[in-house]
Amino acid sequence: MALDGEARYGRHYKHAREATVYLSLCIVGVDWDHSDTFGRLFALLKKHHMLAFLSAIRLHKVQAMMNLRQVLEAGAAAAYAIAHPGVHGFVEIDSFGIMDPSQKLVGKRNRWLDEKYPAKSNWIRETKDRILQRQVAA
Repeated sequence: MALDGEARYGRHYKHAREATVYLSLCIVGVDWDHSDTFGRLFALLKKHHMLAFLSAIRLHKVQAMMNLRQVLEAGAAAAYAIAHPGVHGFVEIDSFGIMDPSQKLVGKRNRWLDEKYPAKSNWIRETKDRILQRQVAA
């Protein structure tokens, strides 16, 4: 299915494939003492984008939509990590060093996006809602 994807889906396949390749090549390196959180979140974004691409060409529609939602979540978190480097903006660390990714930190990230980039934040929210609607309908 991957080999005949372009014949089946035309420019949509080509665009999705090129976007996937671009995500793998667009960042050459990450300064691990300052932006390691961004690097990890960007890697998560790349992984889920590749999984969404492969799921779509295999006609696993629900799986593709779930992965696209994760792309949006990881992208929003990566953007927040650029402005707020460091792991403490994403997890709470207890006295034993155990990390807890609490939902209040996700809310903090979403409020930051709403304040700094309201149009993009709204687009992300609407796109996640459309994905959810498609999953429910499937």
